[in-house]
Amino acid sequence: MKLSSEQTFEYHLSENQRSSVHIGWLMATGFLSKGILVKIDSCYQKGFRDFLVTGHSQGGGISYLMTAYLLYLQKSGSLPEDIRFKTYCSAAPKPGNLYFAYDYETITSGGWAFNVVNTADWVPETPLSIQTVDDFNTINPFVNAKKTIRKQSFSTRIAMGYAYGKLDRPTRRAVKNYRKYLGKTAGKFVNKTLPEFQAPEYLYDNNYVRTGTTIVLYADEEYYKNYPDNPEKVFMHHMAGPYLYLIRMLDK
Repeated sequence: MKLSSEQTFEYHLSENQRSSVHIGWLMATGFLSKGILVKIDSCYQKGFRDFLVTGHSQGGGISYLMTAYLLYLQKSGSLPEDIRFKTYCSAAPKPGNLYFAYDYETITSGGWAFNVVNTADWVPETPLSIQTVDDFNTINPFVNAKKTIRKQSFSTRIAMGYAYGKLDRPTRRAVKNYRKYLGKTAGKFVNKTLPEFQAPEYLYDNNYVRTGTTIVLYADEEYYKNYPDNPEKVFMHHMAGPYLYLIRMLDK
């Protein structure tokens, strides 16, 4: 990914070729990576071996990708193998699709990555997710659906084909529209600020999923007495105060 005339971000975030991630947080990971690698190196030279990767909200989304980036640098030998990374995201949105999640959860298994979530917070529910039949593994009951339909009697074929189209086409159109407006159109605004930025090719994939080990801070009736829903304060449940309140409740 070309970030500027002076910086190109080369990244490897997953072994699964079907993995995809959010372009905005990937770009942010690229801009942060250079300084972070310098800092890791200087700390390593002073004897540090344990590093925390942490971020709240969008910072949490970036932390997912930064963790994957650093761990794969380590696997390739570009970072010392005796470094240990542990990740704490809070209120993080969904960073990528299911195949990225599978890979991330594998490389951070054993208690090395967490996301702390307030169940009243809407941010971890974003980005909006759309699943199509193309988002399943290669072997699935949908891959030959059209062939199966063609083998039916004429009347059954017409009815099943109509029903299948009504279920399949809307999700495909939705993914196409999201790619157009949240990818290409939004990308034009980015280019006004960063005219040299060149984004990778956008995929027809909007199957964002919750990723990693989640620590759930459950917003119960008592919570809502202290922090009632308020349409005029859409970020209220996303702020530090409510999160700290729920953390304290864990000890009771």
